[in-house]
Amino acid sequence: MMLECDFGVVYPVQKVKEQFNGYIKFCGVNSKNQFVFREEFAHGFSNTIHIDKGYVESTASNEKNIVAQLESCFDNQIYYLCSKPLKLVVYQNNALLRTIIFEKYKNNKPLFLTETENEIIITMQPARLLVISKDDFGITLDLDLLMIHAIEPYFVQKLDDRFLITDSSNSTVRLIDSSLHIYWQYGEFNTPGSLPNQLSVPVNAIKKGDFVVISEQRSHRIIIVDYFTNKIVHQFGVTNHVGCDTSFLWAPQAVFINDSLFVVMCKGANIYIRKVTDDGKNVEDYYGRPVIIESKMNFPRACDYSPSKQLLAVADTYHDQILVFNMEGEIIETINESVIPGLHWPRCVKWLENDLIVANSVLRNIVILDQYYKIKQKIDIPSNFLPNQWIQAVDLHWNIMLIAFETEVILFDINTEEIIWSTQDLQLHMRDIHHAQFLSGNRILISDTGNNRGLLIQDNEVTVIQKFMYKNEEVCLKKPRMMLMNDEYLYIVNSGTSQIYVCNHDASHIKYIFGEGRGLDDKKLSIPRWLCPGIDGMFFISDTDNHRVVLRKFENESNLK
Repeated sequence: MMLECDFGVVYPVQKVKEQFNGYIKFCGVNSKNQFVFREEFAHGFSNTIHIDKGYVESTASNEKNIVAQLESCFDNQIYYLCSKPLKLVVYQNNALLRTIIFEKYKNNKPLFLTETENEIIITMQPARLLVISKDDFGITLDLDLLMIHAIEPYFVQKLDDRFLITDSSNSTVRLIDSSLHIYWQYGEFNTPGSLPNQLSVPVNAIKKGDFVVISEQRSHRIIIVDYFTNKIVHQFGVTNHVGCDTSFLWAPQAVFINDSLFVVMCKGANIYIRKVTDDGKNVEDYYGRPVIIESKMNFPRACDYSPSKQLLAVADTYHDQILVFNMEGEIIETINESVIPGLHWPRCVKWLENDLIVANSVLRNIVILDQYYKIKQKIDIPSNFLPNQWIQAVDLHWNIMLIAFETEVILFDINTEEIIWSTQDLQLHMRDIHHAQFLSGNRILISDTGNNRGLLIQDNEVTVIQKFMYKNEEVCLKKPRMMLMNDEYLYIVNSGTSQIYVCNHDASHIKYIFGEGRGLDDKKLSIPRWLCPGIDGMFFISDTDNHRVVLRKFENESNLK
């Protein structure tokens, strides 16, 4: 039997033990120049962590469901932006001063919290920015950022009467005023990438003098952009490569303390901080140790194992390639643009006997490779069908291909290249579909991720899978990115909790849960997206935010009886 193992990740000689128990989020720097983090636990509770070099302090927070936290640099107050309900809570010296509930925006999702000397600034989704007076906590400015096609205003810096907005989902950083006039922009609208004037999930942008420092979560780099020429004058990290050694960064966030630039990387339950040297050219250790040296993958979204070949194929999405591993963890084949012209962000890969199916998501085509990894067939989706929607997943039974897009699923005859069925007629209003599977008896199982549910379709009759019982408690799905049913069980990749649910076929009870919270431990995952049966009763899991594929055993007889 093969031991449980990880594919793609190179760990330090002595693997770093996670320092904390919860999932870590960076909150910024306070007036004492301490790094502030929040350690999140199940059921909405959290701790606040303060870090100076060589000094760590952790204290329990009094509030629940904190989304963003701010320790003021102008007064002695702490501000919490919370959800369920959306509210701003103010503390001073551990005493509650005020709670402001935003009833008007109760259906909005809070995102970010920052301040000026006299104001509090809040962002939310759908894209909106509020400015609140510190004097009476009244709203002095309400900007509907949808008017400039913003999606996710993840970070804001106030510059006099203007706002530098980092729009993570729209791949842009823009400087606007209160009239929504755009003065400056870096990044192409809704065009993620790492070419000049492209960004890939920016998480913050800080203007410092004549330069803008931008941190990218998916390209794993920090770039310094000349404000006047829009040219990159310096870069930390290697574009689209993940790691924590001298060259690589892992979802970095830039922060300034006085004039010194720091790089914060907090993944799972680990915190690692590096400081940019005085000459501005290199980074050196400041706090913590690297949890990984590097990963050979960037955002591996899907994986599939071939028992006959004993090979694992992985869609290494942000590297624009498919990697084929042997069971020793060695890469024996790299399928990139030299094999599949225009291969960009492949989101699905699947073995079919000797062939390999690849979903070339952005270009909306599906490529079938033969046993020598040569193109055997290329299928182009009609441009007039769901234009601008990418391919999420594919499955094949005989000559009928099941293709999942972001909001619809179709059946496609690969011989005639015609659509023979679509969920459009069922009016299911699906959102952010991640996976679909053929089942016996003409049944289809769809992972309707954006609606936190699964859909089982047979003869156009729909059964909703949304709630389960587990140890006499009701469990609701949260971002189920994949549902996979085999002869024994229904497996659910419940990304919102970073867990795998093993369920009975009638989808009423969870028999076993794998995953002990979000992190990088052997028994933890971070926003997994895919799984497939492996060897010796184990399963491969695309542990996407940890940039690895893991081989794990979910259950034993005592768990499932």
